[in-house]
Amino acid sequence: MQCLILTPSRELALQIEQVWKKMQTGFKVNVCYGGHSKLIEIQNLSTPPAVLIGTPGRIMDHIQRKSFDFNEVDFWY
Repeated sequence: MQCLILTPSRELALQIEQVWKKMQTGFKVNVCYGGHSKLIEIQNLSTPPAVLIGTPGRIMDHIQRKSFDFNEVDFWY
């Protein structure tokens, strides 16, 4: 995972994901937020994305579950 973007709300997380996809960079992007299926998120994280966007609570949940290797994040924003 190259970049982790923390957002204060799910609406902002989804908006950033949409903009990222419109840029057509070719990098895999995933979004994690409360109210979204944890199972789907865990499946998506099994192949680490280049960019992970999420709310602090859900990202912390995934860190505690070890859904992804937090130490491999290269850049925080």
